[in-house]
Amino acid sequence: MKILVTGGSGMVGQCMQHHIVSNAIGEHEFIFISSSDCDLKDISAVDKLFENKNFDYIIHFIEIYNQLSFIFKFRRWIFNNRF
Repeated sequence: MKILVTGGSGMVGQCMQHHIVSNAIGEHEFIFISSSDCDLKDISAVDKLFENKNFDYIIHFIEIYNQLSFIFKFRRWIFNNRF
């Protein structure tokens, strides 16, 4: 199986890479990318990434921290600014 992992240079992506290497998970091909490899906001770069690659699965780890951080800040703002 060919598995694309976005956010490969982030905390979660690096932990996953370490886990795969240290546990010798060799039955699947993992391709880790970061924003320096492909800007996922650029549709032509995404088209080029998927061109003839035939990934079976995609694991998306990009900006998990930033999204969670935003949610917690928003909840704190709502709590402090009740109407």
